[in-house]
Amino acid sequence: ILGMNGKMLIQGFTRMFVPLIVGTASAILVGIGVGFLFGYDVMHTLFYIIVPIIGGGIGEGILPLSLAYSSILGESAESFVGQMIPAAVIGNIVAVVSAGLMMRLGEKNKALSGNGTLVKSDGKNDLTAETQNEKKPIDFG
Repeated sequence: ILGMNGKMLIQGFTRMFVPLIVGTASAILVGIGVGFLFGYDVMHTLFYIIVPIIGGGIGEGILPLSLAYSSILGESAESFVGQMIPAAVIGNIVAVVSAGLMMRLGEKNKALSGNGTLVKSDGKNDLTAETQNEKKPIDFG
């Protein structure tokens, strides 16, 4: 990242930020809808199913969340861990399978894959010419 052109880094971030926010909001809304279909209320679905999945799994999501929930609600952390682990495990399995399917789709249809290119361009803009001409070492001093 330190060797990348700053303009390209900012342009890549702005192109990824909006889809990231839209995807997260969509995941929350779909999760609440599915929870509603299964008979859960919105708060239970959000705090016991969606947040642990989005929070990063067991080590980064469930354990700190269970400690926070136990200190706020006054129950033991173990009771919250037992409620949140199934959602996180199923969420992780779905994420791994989905990533594999998307990889396979990208291998079969090359138009869907960027092939390691951060910013697609036709090669006629100033940003591409600027990055190709920059071959100097990074100065940390």
